[in-house]
Amino acid sequence: MTELVIEDRVKNATSRHYELQRDDGTTVPLTGTAVEALQEGARVTLRGQRNGAHFGVQEVQSVSPASSAEAAARAAAATQVEGTLAIAHADDFATGTSQYHYHVHDDVGGITTLNAVVLPPELRGGMRVLVSGRRAADGSSLHPTHITILSAPVTGGMETKAGATPLATTSNSVLVILANFSNTVAPAYTATQAQQVMATNSNSVANFYNEVSYGQQTLNVTVTSSWVTMNLTATCSYTSIASAANAAALALSPTYSASNYNFVVYLFPGQSCGWAGLAYVGYPHQSFINGTGSFGTGTIAHEMGHNFGLLHAGSLNCGSASIGGTCNVAEYGDPWDTMGNQRAM
Repeated sequence: MTELVIEDRVKNATSRHYELQRDDGTTVPLTGTAVEALQEGARVTLRGQRNGAHFGVQEVQSVSPASSAEAAARAAAATQVEGTLAIAHADDFATGTSQYHYHVHDDVGGITTLNAVVLPPELRGGMRVLVSGRRAADGSSLHPTHITILSAPVTGGMETKAGATPLATTSNSVLVILANFSNTVAPAYTATQAQQVMATNSNSVANFYNEVSYGQQTLNVTVTSSWVTMNLTATCSYTSIASAANAAALALSPTYSASNYNFVVYLFPGQSCGWAGLAYVGYPHQSFINGTGSFGTGTIAHEMGHNFGLLHAGSLNCGSASIGGTCNVAEYGDPWDTMGNQRAM
C-alpha cells in the first residue's frame, strides 16, 4: 500500500490518497475510510468493489506491516522534480476509451513522466508543483509520493462563477505543423487541405468555435507551407514529436516559431498508437493528430477542447430507470457535445 500526499500551499490544505501496488506491477487507486489507518508499505488483502479506475475498500482482511528496512530504502530512493504539471489525454474514439498521462515540465526543457493511474482532482494542468517520489526502473519516470502545489495555473484550467461577466471576444493564434518522420514518406495531403479543415470550410474548426461561442472565440490559423521532416524516426512519443516538429518548423521559416502561437496542432503520419488524437488538458496548448484520416473538424475540435480545459461529455445508461443500481457509463456518450460523440448532422 502506498500513500500520495497533496500539499496545496495556495489553498493551505493537505489531502491524502492511497494506492494498492499489485504483485503484477499494476496500481489501483483506493477509496474508503478503511484504508486511512494503513501504514505506508504495508502488504494488505482488501475486499470491496471496483468503480472505474478506483477500488472502494469495504474491509481490510489482512495486514503485514512494512519493515523498517523497506521504509529506509524508500526514503533513501526519494528524489524531487519541480516544474509545471501537464496532463495529457489520449482519445481512442474507435473503442470509446481514453487514457491520461501525467508529466512535469521543468524550467530547462526536461519532461518527467509521473507513474500514476489517476491523479487527485485538486491537481490541474498548468499548476506549478514540486513532486517527491521514487524513480521507476526505467530511470526517468517517477512514482510520486508527495506533490506540493506551489501556484495555481497561469493558463488553462477553466473556472466559472455565478454572475460572472462574459469575457470580450478572444482571438487565439493556432499553428498547424505538418510533421513527417525521418523514415516515412510524407502523406499526399496538402497545406491547402489542412487550411480548409482548420479555417476555410463552412464546418471548419475555426467556424465551429466561433459559432458555439456566439462569436466570442475566434481562431487565426497558420499552416506550415509544406510537410517538415523531423529529426525523429516514427514514434508515438508525443513529447518527442512536439520537440522535433517545433525545431523542423522553425528551420523552415521563423514565421513558424511555435512559441509565438497560443495553440499548436501537430499532424503526423498515422502510427499504431492506440489513439486518434491526444491533447494536454489546460496546459500546454498542444494537440496531436495521428494520421491524415483523423484530421477532421470533429477530432481537432475535441482535442483543442481539452486544451481549453474541457474533459469528456459522457452518459449514464440505466435502462428503463432514470437512475438505477446497474448502469453503464459511456466515455463519449453525449451525442450533442464535441467532447462526447457529436458528429456533423
